[in-house]
Amino acid sequence: MDPVSKAQQLPSRSRKANATSFKAGHPYRFPPGISGNPSGRPKTAYITKRWSRLFRKKAIQQEVDEITMDILRQRRMSAVLLLREVMERLEGKVTQEVEITGHLTLESVLEAKKKACK
Repeated sequence: MDPVSKAQQLPSRSRKANATSFKAGHPYRFPPGISGNPSGRPKTAYITKRWSRLFRKKAIQQEVDEITMDILRQRRMSAVLLLREVMERLEGKVTQEVEITGHLTLESVLEAKKKACK
């Protein structure tokens, strides 16, 4: 497994309250029910929009094809990671459907949790 995939599978660090966290009543804390980002996260990042516009040009497409082939001829892991990053930025991550069958009981969940905590 490549380093990027390994890093993505690591559990995210839980956010801990510290001295810089705004406590209730702090003047800069958002009041309950008010979002700090009302319009939400943008659908696509700025760089993704720029790449999309750039890749629409025919001359750029040909140059990108040539560069891509040069990168692939190197046969290095960095080439694979670079190309995957570009594709995920432009097309989105590849989704994989998973079908799960079987029975799940509370006891089996608790047992698995105990094993994971060891």
